[in-house]
Parts: sequence; C-alpha cells; structure tokens
Amino acid sequence: MTVQRKNRAKGVLIGLLLLATVFLLTQNFFFPQQEPSAEPTDETGQERLTYPGSDAAIPLSELSQKQINSIVQLSASGESAPNYCSPDQIQLNLGSFDAATGSRFTQLVATNVSTRGSALAPHPGLGVVGSDGLRLKVELEHTSIDINGKPTTPRTIVLEPNEQAWTDLMWTGALAGSEENHATALAVQFGPGMDAALFSPPGQDAGRHPNFPHYPRYDWGADPLHDLGSGTKLRLGQWNLATPPAKAKAA
Repeated sequence: MTVQRKNRAKGVLIGLLLLATVFLLTQNFFFPQQEPSAEPTDETGQERLTYPGSDAAIPLSELSQKQINSIVQLSASGESAPNYCSPDQIQLNLGSFDAATGSRFTQLVATNVSTRGSALAPHPGLGVVGSDGLRLKVELEHTSIDINGKPTTPRTIVLEPNEQAWTDLMWTGALAGSEENHATALAVQFGPGMDAALFSPPGQDAGRHPNFPHYPRYDWGADPLHDLGSGTKLRLGQWNLATPPAKAKAA
C-alpha cells in the first residue's frame, strides 16, 4: 500500500507539472510578451514614431527628443558650433502667406524667448510630419535665391533676446489634395548636429499677433500646411534678421 500511494502521489505531481507547463505555453502563445523598448527603431534604423508592436502613431506631445531629431530630413547648413540656438530658446510661427499657380510661399519666423543670445545656421534643418503622424517624404533643399528670384548671401546670424529672424518657405510641384496625407508639423533644427524643435502651426486669424509684431498673420484656416504633401518640393531660404517697423516721429 505504501508503494502504491507513493506512485499515485508521484503521478499526481507529474500531472500537475504537465498542466502547469501547458498553461504557461498557451499563455505565451496567445499573449506574447513584447520586448520593452522605449526607443524602438524601424527597419531603416530610424526611431519609430509608432507604439511598439503597433501601427498607431505616438502623439506629437509624447515624442522623445531623440524621435523628434530623427524627423529631420535635411540638416541645417554651416559648421558645427557650441552657441547654436536650442529648442527651448526659440518660439516658432508662420508669417505671411502668398500663392501662385502651383506654388505656395510663407516665412518661418523664429523669436528668441530666452535671456541669452544664440546663433542660427545660414539655413535651418527641416523634417516634416504628416497628418498620419509619421514622417512625410518631402523633397527638401536649401536655396540662396529669395522668393523674388534675387540671390542672397547665407551667413550665420546671432539672435539676441526678443529678436526675430525669418526664412522663406516655398513649396511647389505635387501639391496634396484635401483628402491626402499632408504636413501638420515641422521639425526645425537651428544648427548642424543640434536638437530639433517640433513646431505644429496653429490655425491663424487675420491681424497681428502680439508675440510676432513684425509680421502680419493672415487667415490660413485651421490647417495652414494642408497642401504640402508627399513628393512636394520644399525650398528653404536663409535666416534673416527681422527689421522692426520704423517708429513714427514725434510731432
């Protein structure tokens, strides 16, 4: 009897172990554990802009600085330097808007909202985020020709506190339709190798904005970059210091 009881107990124990093994295997099959990765990369080695194991885009407000930097497709021009502006020093906005057949024109306006001066490379670096929350493949290039067709002389400039600078944005070619994936945010780099600032242009009403007194704000509606789409050619001009309007002379 003692031997039979021992064999029976051994059989029960083996059965329980087999059941536990089957349970664990089925749990792993139906609920696979994802490898934790705060900064996963895609097949090209770029930082993913989606959640791990999903095609859902991460909200722009939750992107890490590393992910924002990875959006930059065209690096800022110029040489590396220690005093280029950082994202926390600069507030960005759009200036006036103009359009011609198949072309769009505006200015990217940078205001130094910090307490110290810093430099802007001759041309900004740029990348574009589409309405799907992912990188938008836009044909980007720096230009030394302004919107009037006149040559310019790109140079590094120093932006003191409260000063503004602007650069022309000109896009043409394959403009996006109303239902197509289009630009909703820009990753702007102020110097080569520097962290980029993520800028999502707000819908703008007509009139002047108190933070950007040198530039009128035109009514772009709620989606100012609505026709900047995949395959559109976007040219970036040089940074220029803004000249404040002349003050009226006292009578």
